[in-house]
Amino acid sequence: MSVVWGTKNGLLRDMVSRDELEKREVVLAQCLAHDSASFLDESPTTGGDRLVRYELYHGSVSRATTFTTESAADSRWYVKEIDLRDVHACTVQAGQPVR
Repeated sequence: MSVVWGTKNGLLRDMVSRDELEKREVVLAQCLAHDSASFLDESPTTGGDRLVRYELYHGSVSRATTFTTESAADSRWYVKEIDLRDVHACTVQAGQPVR
């Protein structure tokens, strides 16, 4: 996961401690757990970022979420943030235990 997270300044793993990065990855893995996913759409923001929306399916429950991506100087697009509000509810409703 550490190769997709970052900002226009580069990889997040180069900006935070390994301990902090690993803690974030554990939380994200829990919140984003799913059985399958479908791409919905992609759109630009006024600041040059891209909003990428996915539908995540976990059992009989599904929720859409938005990934905000940002272009870096190395011509790569990194995931800058994810809206976790709805997807966390999806995993809880599908019976995944909250830790």
